[in-house]
Amino acid sequence: MSIYSKPAELTLKPIRNNTGRGYYCGPAVIASITGAAISKVEEAIRKGRRMAGRSVRSQYTAATGHRRRYQIRGTGTHEVRRAFVCWGIYMNPLLIHDRPADRATPFVTSLRDPAGYGLKVKWPGAGKWTLAKFLDMRTDRLRKETLIVEVTGHWIAVRGGQFVDTKSGGPCHIQDAPGRRAKVQAVHILH
Repeated sequence: MSIYSKPAELTLKPIRNNTGRGYYCGPAVIASITGAAISKVEEAIRKGRRMAGRSVRSQYTAATGHRRRYQIRGTGTHEVRRAFVCWGIYMNPLLIHDRPADRATPFVTSLRDPAGYGLKVKWPGAGKWTLAKFLDMRTDRLRKETLIVEVTGHWIAVRGGQFVDTKSGGPCHIQDAPGRRAKVQAVHILH
């Protein structure tokens, strides 16, 4: 059996930190959804980085004779996607809000609704949504799904009325979630 096994249901679980140090939002979100420990999640991210041809930093410690791996800090969308694939979980974009390369045009929002979640293509105030506004606008069908929300420089996991990020440490109620005024950059659905 592989160390990466797909969870029976994509629910939010408490984060298990077995590293003895802090952790960042990318590994925290993956650990909460998969139920894996932070060290396993960091290994999956490192594996994805190696597959992409990116060097993985480590340092030899003479006292112990082991290589010390650096902490995973900044994670991009492609790295989080690759890490989820290790557990057989696929991350598809639902909402992308990005500035075009020319920077002269305003932000562009593209909304993908492949499975018929009842999302409106032209939501009012497109590009100005806060996390609180997006959470209120979700349809009943979308509330039953596990979502990864990318806010300005931060990853958040949402399912139903629960919320997980590094500050919460585990599932908490959405109304008690910190950072509800952060701007939504992208929303990804897991399956």
